[in-house]
Amino acid sequence: MRTVLLVTAVAFMGFCCSSTWSYTWAYVPSPAYQTIQDVLSDPQFQPGDIIHVVADAGRWPDGYPGGISISDPVTVVGWDDVNQTEAPVGAVVVNGAIDTGGAPTQERCLEVSGVIGDPVIIRSLTLRNGYAITYGGGIACAGSDLRVEACVVGNCQAGYGGGGVYIESSSVVELTGCTLTLSDCLA
Repeated sequence: MRTVLLVTAVAFMGFCCSSTWSYTWAYVPSPAYQTIQDVLSDPQFQPGDIIHVVADAGRWPDGYPGGISISDPVTVVGWDDVNQTEAPVGAVVVNGAIDTGGAPTQERCLEVSGVIGDPVIIRSLTLRNGYAITYGGGIACAGSDLRVEACVVGNCQAGYGGGGVYIESSSVVELTGCTLTLSDCLA
């Protein structure tokens, strides 16, 4: 098994769609979905669908809660709802250390597992303050195809490896126009 990491210097500036593609758009937050994981857990949401995540200073002033688990090829995009375009870097945050109304928690921001073929696409998000006892405090990718575009991953920790990003064998990960900063491994 092999792990492939492609890092390119050219930022992805948009996307195009064929008229034959079929996909669903979901907005977070919305009356139906308060978190990114709410959408991913909805049985009506299908592989290939797109989640637009809008900055929400009211409900989530420190960013959306981490603990996001993705096991289907979906696209998650930070979204500027006013201008109907991708959000600027830093505008939409996924925070691994957040108080969700009970005791404060600290967890991994994002885990992608078992997605081969069509990739998971993460675009225009800031992932910060993630923590994992094992691997990948910011992003952990296990046996998956993952594209991360125009994102910031920072201030994350892991117990054994990949404080910011951990890539397990048999994964193909492409980072384009991303910044990885201030993350460490504790072991």
